[in-house]
Amino acid sequence: MAEQTGAPRRSEVLTQFRTEEILDAAIALINREGFAHLTMEQVAAAAGVAKGTVYLYFKDKDELLFRTILRLTELMSKRLETAISEELGIEEQLLQLARVLMDIVSENAEILEMVHRRGNDCCGEHSEEIHKHFHELLGMVSRRFTVAMKRGEIVPADTNLLAFLYLKLITTAAACSSQKKDFQIKADAQTLVDLFLNGISMRKE
Repeated sequence: MAEQTGAPRRSEVLTQFRTEEILDAAIALINREGFAHLTMEQVAAAAGVAKGTVYLYFKDKDELLFRTILRLTELMSKRLETAISEELGIEEQLLQLARVLMDIVSENAEILEMVHRRGNDCCGEHSEEIHKHFHELLGMVSRRFTVAMKRGEIVPADTNLLAFLYLKLITTAAACSSQKKDFQIKADAQTLVDLFLNGISMRKE
């Protein structure tokens, strides 16, 4: 019996499954051991496949890194999209978003720090795809602000700017909290949301 037109072939499904398995193993290894001394043998062992299998899907370590970052951005987008209920008020939505983002940054601090240090050089030909995921996330948060504005929960403003500023606030604070440096900050989701929504000025009664 012929396969249905448009349906993914068994080989394609297996390839996607094996690729994601290797990438997930690479994400865990990089976050635990760092990228500098990572070997394809380590990735293969962690994924439970032969070294040759890794090279079947990734030509070298650099391509593995590019695809690992792309995989991480895809997982982040899916996790954030499903974590926030649109039925909630804007403060609770922002609180949920902050908590998930801070967890993601904490869990993937090594990879995200490397991306920050190396910029677009570490993303290679996948830079455009990674930026696409970021803009999708930006759009998702912007839409939440638009709804909140219509509900009268926040003042009129450029929702894209609000989304950008909020995401930068949360990710930067989370990154600083997770880094072991002389300058450290302690950030929790509720404090960041309060600062974003209410500012730091003393309100006159």
